[in-house]
Amino acid sequence: EGRVTSRTNMYPMLLRALCLPSAIRNGSGNGGSFLTAFMNQVKDHRGPKARTQGEKVVFASRKRQVYHRVHRRVLVESLGKRSRDGEAVSCGDDISRVVYPALPIHSLDGKEADATTGTRAALAHFPCARCLVRADQLRDICLHGVRYGLRTTESMKRVYEDAERMITQKDKESLLQRHGLHAVKNAFWDIANSSPYEAASYDLLHSDDLGKFGKKLWPAVQTVLEGLGTIGLLTKNMAAVPRWPGLKHFQNVTTKEMNDGQEYLDIEKSLLPCIVQLLPKNSPWVHAIRAHIRYQMIMGLHCITDEQIARKEKYQREYCTILFNSNDLYADYQFNFPKQHDIYHSTNDIKLKGAPSVYCTRVNESHHQENRDSAAHGNHRNNDKQVSEMDALKEAMASIRMAVDAYKSEADHELGAVTGHAGVSADEARKGMEALSASDDHWRYGALGKRIDSRHALRDVVWLSEETRGNFDRTLRRFLRDTFPEETLRDDGEEQILPSNCMYIHYTSAEDYTDKVDILRCNPSFQTNAEQRFDCVNVNLDENALDFARMLFLFRCRLPSKRKEDIALVRLFKPARWKPATVWENCRMLEDGKVMLMLPKYFIRGAHLINAYGSKHPDSTFYLNDVVDSDWFLRAGN
Repeated sequence: EGRVTSRTNMYPMLLRALCLPSAIRNGSGNGGSFLTAFMNQVKDHRGPKARTQGEKVVFASRKRQVYHRVHRRVLVESLGKRSRDGEAVSCGDDISRVVYPALPIHSLDGKEADATTGTRAALAHFPCARCLVRADQLRDICLHGVRYGLRTTESMKRVYEDAERMITQKDKESLLQRHGLHAVKNAFWDIANSSPYEAASYDLLHSDDLGKFGKKLWPAVQTVLEGLGTIGLLTKNMAAVPRWPGLKHFQNVTTKEMNDGQEYLDIEKSLLPCIVQLLPKNSPWVHAIRAHIRYQMIMGLHCITDEQIARKEKYQREYCTILFNSNDLYADYQFNFPKQHDIYHSTNDIKLKGAPSVYCTRVNESHHQENRDSAAHGNHRNNDKQVSEMDALKEAMASIRMAVDAYKSEADHELGAVTGHAGVSADEARKGMEALSASDDHWRYGALGKRIDSRHALRDVVWLSEETRGNFDRTLRRFLRDTFPEETLRDDGEEQILPSNCMYIHYTSAEDYTDKVDILRCNPSFQTNAEQRFDCVNVNLDENALDFARMLFLFRCRLPSKRKEDIALVRLFKPARWKPATVWENCRMLEDGKVMLMLPKYFIRGAHLINAYGSKHPDSTFYLNDVVDSDWFLRAGN
């Protein structure tokens, strides 16, 4: 559902081939989809509060009947016969084949899934669009014990036909109610291999970001903190979370009105370090959020193995068990609602349909903006036809210079979302990445300053101790002798260095093995707000351990032989002795260690560390944020 014009909301009906590469499917714009039609909303002009329960059921049934007439006109008339008999098509390899089109995946939110399946939605005795789980069983997602009967085209069609043969309306309604079904002849029954119940798919955006967390966990945590009188500290802690590319920063997280599921996900990724010391010891909310974000991170992977599916089910059981056990302590918070149950079907979805990114509605949300832009170029008559033609025209223009310019602008916008956190322009970042790609090294310094004498380089560096500043030149010369014994140093002790406050690190993602780049800062006064930005890195000191360091001073040293070497002054971290009030699984605590010089070739990639708010020394004690992105989730051993 989206706004096509300033006053009109419609449902865009998109078709997308399942053979599309993920880069296109999950890219910006239409994600390789084809707009078949816009479907008007059926609005309740009386309002649901003015209707009795029986009238609400009748209206919902009529609304679904209208929607399925549209589906029949747009989809069944085109695909129905072809799906059963096949049609000869000349394929891309110039071989003619008989193909049988089908709609095996529906990318929908919960309300839309109820409409396409003709089911009765959240308030029914059997509210799930995919199975016959009772309304009082929705919280049981532990994947053991009772198994719920799945809806099939054959069984639901039989219920509908039996209901139509009933003599009295009461008997008809009773039969339909026992199966959570409306008196709707489902259009998808007439398309072969397109069961709407099997096609309904798990949606991370609405089931987790906007559902379990946005509607339940996040409000519950805020209410508990309000009761403890610590809600203000949550706001303060979240505002102090170090910035990270792609992670939204919240200055007033408890008062901000959220309209985007991605914002809830960004909150959850940074939440535990901000609340763990504000909640009672061994709080079930900490463990519940940890289990939830862990299975959600696995569901968000682009590539999912059988081992990861097993781990997802483990985290899912932990999440369910924690909420079961906390019912007595927090009786006001019940997680017996349809979006809680959705995860019950997620394993089958992964095995039958692939990674959830294939059918998550997150990419479809971006299509609304494209629809509005295309509709603005029409005369607002036959919107679906005009928008579809405009969309096709935009795709055709991809081969000419205008589209190249548009693509560059769009690429700049996407790159800007990352570079904005690093304080560099998209053009500067692109040049840095190109230079990095052409180099044999996996790192590159950016924003190099003027050449200075190493004896005076740290004279005004107030963020380092006096001992570190005073011994820097002596330490540097010792480091150069040990690391480059073949080099002869200057007799006057004056080594020439060029400071840098930006670094590009190339790495291979542990998620999908694609090439990625971190843009990191080492800057005492970053951008207009003059924040200190000394980013952290994962360093390769022991192949069997995760080691980390904070970059304190980056510089390029010019040796007498004209050789240039990049060097970094870093503060190593060591395992912390302090532990939080609630230690969650795989919680990694670090504290400041020794300061030393290091070659950047030992840097692996950037790391997001969050201060241990409420600890004895929050400025020197940190949590590793291992859910900041999918790569770190896997690197950290989740």
